[in-house]
Amino acid sequence: TFLTALSTHLQSLRIYVHLGSSLTFLPIQFFELVNLTHLSLCENQLTNLSDRSLQYFNISGNKISSFPIHLCKVWNLTYLDISENGMKDIPNDISQLRNLVNLYLQNNEFKEINKNICNLADLKVLDISNNQIKAIPTQIANLTNIIELNLSNNQLPSFPIEICQLTSLQKLKISQPFESISLPKEQFMTGTR
Repeated sequence: TFLTALSTHLQSLRIYVHLGSSLTFLPIQFFELVNLTHLSLCENQLTNLSDRSLQYFNISGNKISSFPIHLCKVWNLTYLDISENGMKDIPNDISQLRNLVNLYLQNNEFKEINKNICNLADLKVLDISNNQIKAIPTQIANLTNIIELNLSNNQLPSFPIEICQLTSLQKLKISQPFESISLPKEQFMTGTR
């Protein structure tokens, strides 16, 4: 196939983008490209993946219904987009992705946020919009470096007060029509934006 030939002959390949086609799998030889650091495979028909030491990984708009657990061992990963896949759960091992800076989980079927995401100390952008999330874990306050958080279009019954502890937060998207929002005065005295 084309991808097998590509992976055999282009050993210096660093970035590969394969958008919007009927790609259903990646040949094993593809993961032997030692110089590959950025891989974008959005809007294909992938149902399974193999692991790889990447920094950038985009598999949005596919049909991957469960989180690829082996991704939790891709320790150099700084950017992960698994949006629009119909996923329901995130494994506890996600906390192993210690270098992760951008995490996009929107447009899936998550009902809760795995609290282990809150252990990703370098995380700056988290998008969990358009899911079915009903509560935010209190541990979200551990995301001290987060600058952008998108919680819009979920099922949150009230404003998650823990967000007030995110002192680096610059951009918050939230769209629920809360009946009332009661914010403790002391949260604003500490410089929270």
